[in-house]
Parts: sequence; structure tokens; C-alpha cells
Amino acid sequence: MLYTLELRNKYHEKFRLQKDNSWRKLDPGIISLISEDFATTDSKELIEKSCPINKNYLSDEVVLNEKSYSLLGLFRGYVTDDTTMKYYSTILRKDYPKMPEREQLIDCIKNGNDWVDNSLVLNINGCFELQQHSVDDLSTVLRFQTIPARNRRVGHQWDNEPDDYFQRFIDLYYTSAISYWIIHLKTGEILHYTLGSCNSDLSSLLSELKTTEENWIPQY
Repeated sequence: MLYTLELRNKYHEKFRLQKDNSWRKLDPGIISLISEDFATTDSKELIEKSCPINKNYLSDEVVLNEKSYSLLGLFRGYVTDDTTMKYYSTILRKDYPKMPEREQLIDCIKNGNDWVDNSLVLNINGCFELQQHSVDDLSTVLRFQTIPARNRRVGHQWDNEPDDYFQRFIDLYYTSAISYWIIHLKTGEILHYTLGSCNSDLSSLLSELKTTEENWIPQY
């Protein structure tokens, strides 16, 4: 698994960091590597390049096509104007990863602690976890809206709720997770955030995921 570093503007145009610290514009939908691309197996090295507090930080501005842009960090803010770009990271895989499991999601929810705020996260290994604090790392594919403490949505209190209600709750989260997992596999994108809703049908998503696996080609 390799990490690359990109810049993205308001119009979703992407520029990938090169080994000589220049930037290469990517064609839409193309994520494959060329020999000049910067790529690393160490996510901390990539974070250092995009975070001002680190000695290997690249810059807080960049000039592309004779135009200067201010830069937003990997974990901060959104691009809203023509003078700003944001750091993003892409994950490229050789092997097709295991898919997120519904039963593991159920275990994660039922074994959580309802006395604290929880954020449900789907990580790059296809596993669900509950986090009590936002973590600035590159292991997150998808983060759901925080579940407030004592909301009765995490923990064994679900044992006292009607099962059909619990299954609908799980389906809501699982369907959304699978939809973003498919996006991740096709684009390498990480650090998504969602409120939890999803308009897609789970069976259709699972069929699409199976097709993605059948047609999988190593990404580097």
C-alpha cells in the first residue's frame, strides 16, 4: 500500500507531488503512478510534508501555471475560492482488501461505551472502530457524524431495543460505509465524512463491490 500527496482546487482538479517537489496535473479519473511521482509506505512522512509544524513541511503556498495559491492542510478546512488549494492523500493498493463486515460493525456498536461521545470510523483495513477523539492520521476512509454521549446508540442497551429497529440502524451505517468503501477502492480517496444517510440500495452496492473485486487490477 502506497500513499501519494495531491493538491486539489475548487474545481476538483488534482496535482500530484513529484520526487523533485514539483506538481504534476492528473487526468480526471486516473490515479496510477509514474516513475517521477512521490509515493511512500510511511503515512507519517506524508503528513510531515503537509503540516507546518514539521521540519519537512513543503510550503503554505504554491505557484501553479504562474498563479499563486494558499494551501490548506490534510486535516483542515475546505476549498471555497479560486486562490486556495488543499492537500489530499491517495492510497494505492496492489492487493484487493477484505470488505467491511456487517457483523464486525454490530460488535463494534454493541461493545461501545455510551457514556462518552463516539465517532464511528471505517479504516483503511476495512474495519469499523469507535473513536472518542478525532485523530489526525491517514488510516481513516470514512468518519461518521459524532454520536453524543448517553444517546443510547452505542453499547449493550441495544439488547433492550426491538431487533428490527436495531437492524435498520445498522443497515443505515453499513450501507453508507459500503458506498464510500467503493469510492475508496476506485479512487484511493480517504478522510471522507458523512452524516450517515445514503440513497443507494445495499444489494446494488454489494453487487457493485463484487464486480470491483472481479475486475481488480493492482494500482501500482
